Amino acid sequence: MHKYYLIICFFILPFNNYAQTENNTITLSGTVFNKKDSFPIPKVSIMNYRTLDGVICTSKGYFEITIAKGDSLCFTAMGFDNYILSFKENNSNNLNIYLTEATYNLKEVTIWPYANKDEFKKAFKELQLPDDRVELNLPEVKVDSVPTIHLGGAKVFIKDAKLTMVREGPFTKLYEQYSKAGRERTAYRELLVKDANEKMVALKYNVAFVKNVTGIKDDDQAASLMEYCCLPEEFVLNANEYDLVLAVEDCYQEYIK
Repeated sequence: MHKYYLIICFFILPFNNYAQTENNTITLSGTVFNKKDSFPIPKVSIMNYRTLDGVICTSKGYFEITIAKGDSLCFTAMGFDNYILSFKENNSNNLNIYLTEATYNLKEVTIWPYANKDEFKKAFKELQLPDDRVELNLPEVKVDSVPTIHLGGAKVFIKDAKLTMVREGPFTKLYEQYSKAGRERTAYRELLVKDANEKMVALKYNVAFVKNVTGIKDDDQAASLMEYCCLPEEFVLNANEYDLVLAVEDCYQEYIK
């Protein structure tokens, strides 16, 4: 009896490095490391692009997740660049995933050495703001006198035989709002905002992103899917990565019907 029991146990053990199930899926496992020092990274988020299922690594970076052939996994962690893993039949189990530390360019910050709120309040009251007037070295004027005029919220007058332009205070906002020059500047700023929005949309929602989410291999087919989905610009700008993935997945299901 014991002999037959050992034989049965031998045949039910897995012969490969991962657990194969009846529906052609496997349980993939591994550990996530910091590429810089090879230390495990805890609490890494792992999402399956196809099913939108996900898991979280343990405190030692270990994970297990069920996937199928052709699935793509996205590894994300605070302070690290995202890592995409496309599963193939020759992927081995007990994978070692290495994430690269992300580099963030922060703006310069000045820290003032005030011991308490009263010192800060006193320093704030005594703060001397720089003169924000801007003088332009314009060509010399050959006339004896020119009256002061206002042009697009700026005051132009004669100083030392040269035309000098000085920007005025906040009251010029009303002037700019109702003047032709002010409206032209407003239209220009709107064009700059529109251009910045288009660049942000292209950065977040592009052919490479669609291919990663859907598994499409051809660039033209991915571009055709984007044209079919026609996601609103406002949605792409305000959506996070998860919302974009979900929207593309839903649209792709309608596209292939």
